[in-house]
Amino acid sequence: MIYNNNNFYESIDGRYAQDYIKNLDYSIDSCSERIKYVEKRLGVKYTWFEEGEKSYSNKYYNSVTKRNENVVTRVNYQEKKQFNDKFWEEIFEQTSDSPLNKDGIYYVENNNKEIIMGHKEFIKWCESKGVNPSEYTGVVNPFSNSEGTWNYTHQDTSKIKLILNKNDSTYSTSNIAKSLEILASYILAVDDKQKETKIKIYNSKELFQRACQEEAFLNKVATVNGGNINSKISNKDGFKEDTSFAFFQLPNNYKKVKDIKVKPKDAKKYPVIKIYSDTYEWYKAKYKELGSKQLNKEESKLKRVVRKNLKLLKNDMIDAKSLIERPIIWKAPLADAGSPDWDYLDMFDKSHVRELLRVQKGNDLQDDLSCIFMDLNNLISKTEFTTVQKEILDLYRKDKSLDYISDLMNITPQAVNNQINKIVNKIIDTYEKNYEENYYYISVSKGKYKRCSRCGEIKLVSNFNKNKRRKDGYETFCSSC
Repeated sequence: MIYNNNNFYESIDGRYAQDYIKNLDYSIDSCSERIKYVEKRLGVKYTWFEEGEKSYSNKYYNSVTKRNENVVTRVNYQEKKQFNDKFWEEIFEQTSDSPLNKDGIYYVENNNKEIIMGHKEFIKWCESKGVNPSEYTGVVNPFSNSEGTWNYTHQDTSKIKLILNKNDSTYSTSNIAKSLEILASYILAVDDKQKETKIKIYNSKELFQRACQEEAFLNKVATVNGGNINSKISNKDGFKEDTSFAFFQLPNNYKKVKDIKVKPKDAKKYPVIKIYSDTYEWYKAKYKELGSKQLNKEESKLKRVVRKNLKLLKNDMIDAKSLIERPIIWKAPLADAGSPDWDYLDMFDKSHVRELLRVQKGNDLQDDLSCIFMDLNNLISKTEFTTVQKEILDLYRKDKSLDYISDLMNITPQAVNNQINKIVNKIIDTYEKNYEENYYYISVSKGKYKRCSRCGEIKLVSNFNKNKRRKDGYETFCSSC
């Protein structure tokens, strides 16, 4: 048997632990029915009784012989058996590589009298008499052959150890425990409550179409992974079937402007668009040609220029069609004359910080935006950036596009976007540290401080590494030093 830190990966009676959690029936939508289903899988649905015998040894004082004597009581009983499956019947049996049973009772003849002993007493008696315990009890090594005999290690050989030492993992981390936990989760995942039907009304056609796509995707995943769309439960991947449905309501206050698209018939109808279209097709073929081979530095630069011109040409064609056809544009009846509420700004939100980097500087110091801008500059000055990150941050704050920055620095737009995300994360880390030191542990919660033995500054203990050998549990110098 292979013992792997309290895990058992071998088979018993041709079955593995993994076999009991494969292909569970997720169409069962009742908790009681799932319990019966699991009982049948584990073989615990039926119980029976088997005849057994046990011996008990008790000491008592014999007033006739005036000494302590042992009395053995043999009891016949019926043992209740629950598992009808060899795997679960044997998996928790505790065994050891030893010829003698540690819980057994041994009969010894001493001065023509039969004495009953436990395992420890029997071993001591054999040592005092110079007798081999195995030979005295007549235990035959089952592995004896012409090539040698089995050397007993006297170690625990249980499939799953219940009596652990310092080197063993706990039972809860074993594969057997995790398999049973999966079956328990399978039972508890049933939602027996009746769900109310909800109607979600969308005024935006884009949001309505997205909701319809998400509903179709979840229903598809639920069906593929064994879920039942019409049931009240979730499937095995955690996708819960939604009882709500989306409803699109067309806004009545204004009509949405249709997106202008350039079609092949426009190139035949308008000569100007025909010229643009021919140039666009040439750039498109060139971009496809450059994308199918390994590029050097000059060709990579040419590819970026071609990609940029493709976008510009498409916009020019749309503008040309708009000037020629002059479509009617519906305006909203009320113009937005409001101002942003900066109380909702969250400096822990990456999307907020990223957009704040593009906001232009205010001039009025009594304005909220100007104060926020000043605080942002202070955070940036306290944050350490690489040379590349400083250049990208400077261009990004000047409202330059990712394509412009990528062309200027000769890197891909994706690389620029990754660097901006790293810049935002660094600014948030600086803000969090500043928030802890200057606000939270002063105004909200009392902080624990300590003086650094090297720089002499008084800092929060979170700035010191832990050291159990010190009296206060921390190093004498801060992490910066």
